[in-house]
Amino acid sequence: MRCGTSFYNGTLGKQLTLRFWPLIALNAVIWAIVLPISGLNYLRSSCIGAWATDIEYLFRVMATPMAIVFGVLAAMAVCSHLYTTRSCNFTAALPPKRTALFATHYLTGLLWLVVPVAVMTLLAALLGLGYSLSGFASGLIVVCMQTLFFYSFAVLCGMLTGHLLALPVFYGIFNGLVGGLWYLLTLLFHEFYFGYPGSLVAVPDWVEWFTPIWQLFSYGSPDNGYGMSMVYAGVGVVFALASWLLYVKRPMERSGDVVIWAGLRPVFRYGVAICTGLALGSLTRLVLGLGEVGLALSVMLWGVAGCFVGQMFLSKSVRVLRYWKGAGVIACAFAALFLAMKFDLTGYETRVPEADEVVSVSISGLDSYPVDTATNFHDIQTRDPQAISLITQLHQALVDQRNTFNGYYDNSTRWDVTYTLSNGTRLTRSYTVYVNEGDLDRAGTVTNLAHQLVNDSKLMLQSYEFQELEANGYQPTGGSFYLTSETGNTSTGHDLSTSEAQRVYQAIVQDIREGNMPRTLFYGDGEVHIDLYWSISPSALKQMEYIYNTDHIPGNYVSVAITDQAAHTLEVLEELGY
Repeated sequence: MRCGTSFYNGTLGKQLTLRFWPLIALNAVIWAIVLPISGLNYLRSSCIGAWATDIEYLFRVMATPMAIVFGVLAAMAVCSHLYTTRSCNFTAALPPKRTALFATHYLTGLLWLVVPVAVMTLLAALLGLGYSLSGFASGLIVVCMQTLFFYSFAVLCGMLTGHLLALPVFYGIFNGLVGGLWYLLTLLFHEFYFGYPGSLVAVPDWVEWFTPIWQLFSYGSPDNGYGMSMVYAGVGVVFALASWLLYVKRPMERSGDVVIWAGLRPVFRYGVAICTGLALGSLTRLVLGLGEVGLALSVMLWGVAGCFVGQMFLSKSVRVLRYWKGAGVIACAFAALFLAMKFDLTGYETRVPEADEVVSVSISGLDSYPVDTATNFHDIQTRDPQAISLITQLHQALVDQRNTFNGYYDNSTRWDVTYTLSNGTRLTRSYTVYVNEGDLDRAGTVTNLAHQLVNDSKLMLQSYEFQELEANGYQPTGGSFYLTSETGNTSTGHDLSTSEAQRVYQAIVQDIREGNMPRTLFYGDGEVHIDLYWSISPSALKQMEYIYNTDHIPGNYVSVAITDQAAHTLEVLEELGY
């Protein structure tokens, strides 16, 4: 008689489905409301064509929240047999091997999530017959990919714990762990490190990718959600394989423990301590308005408390004072961190590269006047030795004078700088630059060097984007200008023809190169405002990889504000009769 090993146990899968049918029904009802029932409403309104067109967007709006919620619910259902001693012993006594048991539970839960949405999609597609059905197919694929990721993620969390309620807690924490830690550390480094470049608004790409809820909710739009979901689906397959390996080696006797793997218990304990210290310490500082010392003490105390709380979960007891050594390690680690930041033991604040070490530099910010396209630097990159030298001098002045600021200033602005060094590394800093009119003529001051930087002719040309526009095949084809009267009111604008705009443009470039268009760090306005309209040339348009509609050739406006020092530009305007 031949014998074989079954990969999937149908009887067990059927029992699981009968036991947790309310979960399947709830999932099916929600998708029924979203898809075929909403389609019937559109059908009664004779708008079924519009519904069939917008269905892909509807899928992608629903995909992430449904995958997040039902993914963890299904994982809790299929992993529930692992969390009591009785069910663990019963499962271990079943004839199927552990691989077959895992496959049965995992695939059954996945089918609960995929089959209802597939059936409802089919019913909805029948309503849209006669219209494009590509949206139904692509929408279903997005839902399935995101479901695979979040469900596999939840199952992996279930393999780490022996307690049912710990599964959704781990699932929620791990989904936002990287983003949360990045946010808290950024707040901390901003407090202690002068020039730390992190922004709470501009989140790095790697943080977004490691925070899947953030990434998919923020960018999982109809335009880019498909490729992103494919990446996460691949990660979901990896999570499923990892879950299988853990299931095969799982110590069933540890059911009921918050963390069942001995090697992960210290990670859990100290992880709780670190997260508690950073989160509640920062919150305490915010509520009480504490300074640097108060923040450090708050983080240390909450870290110690978190260490004991983590041990309570592991020991399932409140008698954890004998584990004081671990709490002491956390306190010492936080103390060392704060001392290193306070006294800049790493040299982070004072690190300024030599000009000859810099291959290129990128700068942003540093607002100047008059207000026009070049009001601030927009990620300007340069390899010019003179500009690099000036930038490093300003950087050094900011570092040297960081403790001399007395709270009085005439203006302030942000300035971001990123160096690409000769050894291939990058160095990024971000500063708030405080300037005073009294320091404008004092050599070596921050105000003096910042003034020189905003008036560098090469950087100014880049700020106006003239070179970039020309490189992309654009040319000035028209424009307008208006004058500012002595009372501050403006006169009626004058239009420029193509030939006039090109003459004015050449004059503006000449004035910039000769230093006839000075900018100031303090409020000021130009006497003449010129808007140049740039259009792409037909020859350049034909060479582009993508094709524009011939009825709409893309263009750009460049705004230039000049004073009475722009001799060449004013001369051209006078010759044109304005």
